Amino acid sequence: MAIIKFKNTYDLINYLCKKDVLGELKVSFTPQWSSELTPSFNFYYSDLDEHLSIIFSQWLQVARSAPSELHVIFTDAEDFSIKAAENFDFDNRIIKVKEIIEDVVRSILDDELEVEYEYADIDIEGPDFDLKNLKINTFEIEGYPPENNEDALEQVDERMRNLMLTSILETIYKDLVKENHSIECIEHFQMRYSDDLDITVHGSPFISDLYDLEDGESFTLDTELLQPYSE
Repeated sequence: MAIIKFKNTYDLINYLCKKDVLGELKVSFTPQWSSELTPSFNFYYSDLDEHLSIIFSQWLQVARSAPSELHVIFTDAEDFSIKAAENFDFDNRIIKVKEIIEDVVRSILDDELEVEYEYADIDIEGPDFDLKNLKINTFEIEGYPPENNEDALEQVDERMRNLMLTSILETIYKDLVKENHSIECIEHFQMRYSDDLDITVHGSPFISDLYDLEDGESFTLDTELLQPYSE
């Protein structure tokens, strides 16, 4: 057991990132109990958690727009990565986008095959919104074919599928993602369209400045109380 006094957050983080302590400090901002983002850490120590929560809550103040999740990983006080995730569950534009996607599928089915749209299950992901980079996990379309062509839905070929997907990708980017100011550089996105529309974008957040870790915020640490936490 040892008692160590730190004069600022910079020195505290460098200590926590030592290989024989935590190895790295992980800070995750997630909506745990409300819509507000709450920081959590990869250790058990209530006083330290409370102290760093106050410190890192100030990081959100320099974000252009707070994302749905924000994750910071420190290997030391000067070497860290920041990643963000934005889901659009509560964005009022998601209803409009869902309607546009449904209209796209409905229109192509009607124009190409005279099929009346009933239901679609589309699960896609990719590093961007370019069709050639898209991974299609699920693509299922259901509808009411004309009486003289009961197998019409089987004629939804790659060309028609790509027409639908291209329009869907353009709609998501233009009407939803492009106007979002929480992600600066998109690295990955996921979309699931069925009864509901779920869209999540991962990448680097818009950060205008960073909190000064040499902040004069002191902390006295009891090494016996510090326990690492891993998922």
